[in-house]
Amino acid sequence: MPARRWPSCEAAKTWRGILAALTFFEKHREWRSYTYQGPLGIISTFAGGDEFMATELLNLAARRNLLYRIIDRSRARSMNLAGLRGVLWLDSDPPAAEVAAKLSAFAQGGGLLIVPRTVASVFKSPRVLECPVAGYELRASGKGRVAAATRDWDDPYFLAADAHDLVGRRRDPIRLFSGGACWLHYSVAPSGKDSLFQMVNFSWSRPLGGMAGTGDISFRIPSPHQSITLHTLDGDAQTLQPTKEGKNIEYRLPQFGTYAALEVKT
Repeated sequence: MPARRWPSCEAAKTWRGILAALTFFEKHREWRSYTYQGPLGIISTFAGGDEFMATELLNLAARRNLLYRIIDRSRARSMNLAGLRGVLWLDSDPPAAEVAAKLSAFAQGGGLLIVPRTVASVFKSPRVLECPVAGYELRASGKGRVAAATRDWDDPYFLAADAHDLVGRRRDPIRLFSGGACWLHYSVAPSGKDSLFQMVNFSWSRPLGGMAGTGDISFRIPSPHQSITLHTLDGDAQTLQPTKEGKNIEYRLPQFGTYAALEVKT
């Protein structure tokens, strides 16, 4: 009879970690009803000649903590732009007339529409504004603006940076300082009041936050709120205490391993 083979200690540790994560998310299953949000909507087919630019833009925007909402172009006629500060039409060919009308209405209602050079003529406006980002012509459109590229987009890294600067960092629902190794996911409760920021640590073997981590990480929540609770996979929930930094209120992020969630109550 062959000897029974027991799993290694490392494998058993991994399995316990998986079970603990499942238990954690089951405990917070109400988060599943939250809706993913972000200040920027990105519209594309994400295929064909636009695939590389579109998919790399998503990767690089996420790496710079530019929160966005993906809008598949095939569903653009029924898209809901509510809650967005800006919309980026990424594909080089122009939208259909019905979609163009919805995008124009979004800009005229106070939003920012960002379009490539090849689509600029669809959204012409006589009033030119000063543009804070080089390589774009900014025009007034009702209560909002249209930013049209004056050169072809050929580098998704610079496009992600341009989009972030055009929308404005003050539009970020969270300002994370020294958190370049974090991936952020932002969602809002069905009530539209409470929100959740989930963070994944991409430094893998090194914890983030706290003096014992890879460095201090602090953050700012611009919107009014009552409390912020930190949840991790391997620790008890803790209410974070605000600190005054000049005219701003910030929070220090305690050390965490792979995952952390910030539950914001209003």
